[in-house]
Amino acid sequence: TGASAIAAADAGLKGADVTLLELRLSDGLAGKGVCFFTGTVSAVEIAVELASAAVSPGHFLHAVVIPQLSPEIAATLHTSSIFSQNLQK
Repeated sequence: TGASAIAAADAGLKGADVTLLELRLSDGLAGKGVCFFTGTVSAVEIAVELASAAVSPGHFLHAVVIPQLSPEIAATLHTSSIFSQNLQK
């Protein structure tokens, strides 16, 4: 859920030396939320572990740590969700 994504992002940021690249909430995600961390691989792995532990069982669906993200995928991730676009207005 969006609330779980906020809790996960908060835990990851407080417990690891990472930066929150983006937090996407609910809109266009069927009520789910997604957070993107950036930092060293080990720091991101710690953030993901803390994030998964911070949410209720069954609310953390999946995590992927990508050591070297291709420029094409990075450009796709920078395309904001509808929710994010509305906040910027």
